[in-house]
Amino acid sequence: MDKAREYSDELEKYLNECREGVRKAPMLGGMLNKSQIAKECGFLRGVLVENKVCKSPIEEAVKEFANREKEAFNHEVKVGFFNV
Repeated sequence: MDKAREYSDELEKYLNECREGVRKAPMLGGMLNKSQIAKECGFLRGVLVENKVCKSPIEEAVKEFANREKEAFNHEVKVGFFNV
């Protein structure tokens, strides 16, 4: 198996664990922390930008998890507002 595929497989495994709640997605300022993800996957952050096989999944995950954070925040605000 080539390195690009190894990196991609490790990234997909990591992101799926975050989606399933097995691990907490590392967030920084409401966005996925790519540096932390790369570190935990065992490769450099540049792989997420330069590796064509990893680039698309991480870009989609950034959008997905940003939306999750936004929805969670909006839910907390609504619940908090009605509990006042």
